[in-house]
Amino acid sequence: MKAYTLALCTCMGWFTACSPKTKPYKCGAVLSQKQIKKSFAPLVKILGLKPGTTFADIGASGGAYSVMISTLTKGVTYYIQDIDTTCLNRQELDKVLAYYSQQSGVSLPKQNTYHLTIGGLRQTNLPTQTFDVIYTNATFHAFRYKKEMIADIYQKLKPGGYLFIRDGLATSDSPQNCPDKNCNAPFVQEKDLLTIVQSCRFRLIEKNKNFSGYPIFKFQKDG
Repeated sequence: MKAYTLALCTCMGWFTACSPKTKPYKCGAVLSQKQIKKSFAPLVKILGLKPGTTFADIGASGGAYSVMISTLTKGVTYYIQDIDTTCLNRQELDKVLAYYSQQSGVSLPKQNTYHLTIGGLRQTNLPTQTFDVIYTNATFHAFRYKKEMIADIYQKLKPGGYLFIRDGLATSDSPQNCPDKNCNAPFVQEKDLLTIVQSCRFRLIEKNKNFSGYPIFKFQKDG
């Protein structure tokens, strides 16, 4: 089921072109190390991914973007989570890790720790009170049960942990859908996103108005 998978990058708002014709793995773009550094080094800083951080990427498709990010970190524990086992499975994740280990010249499984988690429509299936940082990239709009998912994320964060949401937003009351034909879910307005997240006891810390085309919101677990 592809309820919130990010198999294509047209809805991601990151890149004008997705992937070469021949890909080393099934889902996600293929980037050079130079492109990765340019695109993701600012995100690593925003997310605060430093040694000892436990991090979850929710709606991560096959994990390509999570692994790209991980080439820029050391000592981070990554939980790569999605609902679609077509893209996210051990065989595909191993291909992604092998490809970017070779490209970066570093054995990524020795540099960081990686876990794979298959979620459901109402819950992430991540371990409780485990995470310093949880990130959803172009995924919030695709959650069928938004409040239930955010409430579940709250339980997965450590006290004082951070939730980052990067997504497209509707700018009017007229329907505006994600341009990815495999998604086509409606974007929400900013006020609705904030209402849902804050009703689940998150506090808005910061908003970056334009991070690679989409805003990114930083929330902290309150209590």
